[in-house]
Amino acid sequence: MPEKKRLGFIDLAKAIAFMMVVCGHTFLPGSRVRAIIYSFHMPLYFVLAGYTFSKKPMVKAVVNSAKRLILPYALYFIAVSVIPDLFIWTQEGRLVEAFSLAKIFFFVAGDNHDIAPAGAIWTLVALFLSRVILNAFAIFFSKHDVSLPLQGVICAAVSATGFIIGGALGIWMPLCFDIGLAGVFFMWSGYAMRQLGIIERKTNLLFLIIPLAIWVLEIASGLPGWNQAISMVGREYRVFPLAVSGAVSASYLLIKACFYIESISISWNPPRFHQAVLEFGERVGKASLKLYLIHCLDFFFSWEAIDIPLLGSTALFASIARVSFDILILLLFSML
Repeated sequence: MPEKKRLGFIDLAKAIAFMMVVCGHTFLPGSRVRAIIYSFHMPLYFVLAGYTFSKKPMVKAVVNSAKRLILPYALYFIAVSVIPDLFIWTQEGRLVEAFSLAKIFFFVAGDNHDIAPAGAIWTLVALFLSRVILNAFAIFFSKHDVSLPLQGVICAAVSATGFIIGGALGIWMPLCFDIGLAGVFFMWSGYAMRQLGIIERKTNLLFLIIPLAIWVLEIASGLPGWNQAISMVGREYRVFPLAVSGAVSASYLLIKACFYIESISISWNPPRFHQAVLEFGERVGKASLKLYLIHCLDFFFSWEAIDIPLLGSTALFASIARVSFDILILLLFSML
C-alpha cells in the first residue's frame, strides 16, 4: 500500500505546536506570551491528530496507536524513572518503590495530585485514548449514518463528561482517561475541518473574524493576571464552553494560516531562503513526536550549568535555545 501523502501545512502547524510547547514550559506563569500559548497549544495537538485521523477496524486502530503513542510513553518512563531508581533502591524499600512507580505509570497524573506526576509525556497517553475513543465513535457514526452536526453534539457531550469527571468532580482517572474523554471533541473538530474542507477552500472574511473574536474572549477570561484559560492536564477550564470553543477557533486559525503560507510558497515562488525556512518547518513538524519526547527529556538537562536560565526576563532567548537544543539532539540521533 502506498504511503499517504503528507500535508505540508499540517506538518508546519505541528512544528509551531512543538515550539509553543517549549515556550509554554519556559515563560513564567502570568506572562502574556504564556497566557496566549496556553489558551490552545495542547488542544491544538488533538485537533491536528484529528485532521489526519482516518477510521480503521478497532483492533488495528488500538494496535497502531499503541505502537505510536503508548510504546514511546513506556520507554520514556523506563528511561527516566525505572532505570535511575534501580541504582538507589534499597533491599527493604524495593517493593515500595516498585509499587510507587507502577502507580505513577498507570495513573499518568498531572500536577497537584497525591500521586507524583508522570511529566509532560501525559499527552501521548491522552492522545492514544482520544484516538481510540473517536475511532469507536467513527465506526458507530458510519454504521448508523450519523450526520456531521450530530457527531459534533455527541463528541461534545463526551468531552463534557471528561470535564465533569476530572474538573468539576475532581476525580482524576487512571491513564488520564478523563483527559482522553475531554480530548475527543478537540480531535473530532480537526476531523470535521478535514471533512468540510474549510481549511483548503477560500474563506469568507467573516469566518476568520468570528473565530478570532471567540479566541480573544477565551484569553480575556483569564484576565486580570493573564491566567491560562485552559489546562487539560490540570483539568482546569475557566469557562468550559468558551475555553473549548476558543481553543478550537485558535487551532483553526493557525492551521488556516499554515495553509496560506504553504499556498503562497507554491504559487508565488518565493526566494530560496523563505522556501528553505518553510521546508525546515515542515521537517520539524514531521518529526514533532520525536521532538516532543526529546523535550520531555530536556527537563533533566542542567541548563543553569551552561548559564541559560529557563525562567525570567530571558525566557524568549531560553525558548529559542531550548528548541535549538532539542532539534540538535534529534539531528545527532538521526546521524547514528
